[in-house]
Amino acid sequence: MQASGIPAARWSVQENYRGESGLVMAAELARSGALGRLVKADLVAELPMNPGSRYYASAWRRQLPGSFLLEGGVHFVAALRLVCAATGAGEPGRVSALLTRGSEGVPGPDTLVGWARFDGGVPAGVSITQAGAIPRLCVTLVGTQGTIEAKRGQWGAWTAAPANSYTLHAESSGDVPASVDQRVLPFDGVGTQVGAFVAHAAALRDGRDAELDASLSVQEAARDLALMEALLRSGERQGEAVDVERLA
Repeated sequence: MQASGIPAARWSVQENYRGESGLVMAAELARSGALGRLVKADLVAELPMNPGSRYYASAWRRQLPGSFLLEGGVHFVAALRLVCAATGAGEPGRVSALLTRGSEGVPGPDTLVGWARFDGGVPAGVSITQAGAIPRLCVTLVGTQGTIEAKRGQWGAWTAAPANSYTLHAESSGDVPASVDQRVLPFDGVGTQVGAFVAHAAALRDGRDAELDASLSVQEAARDLALMEALLRSGERQGEAVDVERLA
């Protein structure tokens, strides 16, 4: 029974990739229509899982083969869903993937390569590994009038960017002359998400009926998990295409 004057409990899931400035800005650019019609999307995530990682010795992640890939993957697919949703692509409905094990560091598969087809028919490549040596995240949207790429990692053309930051590159041919937008943004999603939750809690404390930020919703987190579970299920079936569980 709820005590008088005490607001009902609020449940949220703080997913930092939904609050990263580099990814949020990429979504805003996509929402502006600069891409034209979305043709395809790509997610590439490489997160070394070795003794140098603070997650490597995690006991609970080692209890079930594939837990490292699942637990890390939900963050990466959250980034993919965020930017694709901004284009109106909808939700991923069907997926296929192959699983492999590239190192002996963690139990079960540590590498996943596959695809996801969104409601509007747009395909997205999904490539995740924890067996590489250099951390990298890259989310790319390709449209009929432009391309947007948000990248985190210190290699290739972006070595001049500060460590642990995002580089955002957007080009559009819809303008005459073509427009180019390039900027460096911080890796700040944890602080952004915590700040949003604290602001919500403060509003409730002050008696204001504030809406929880949509990026903190349990439903969004559950959809990330449903997508990763579908990819892993497909991998266990040697790439058989499977449907992603639909959540209200």
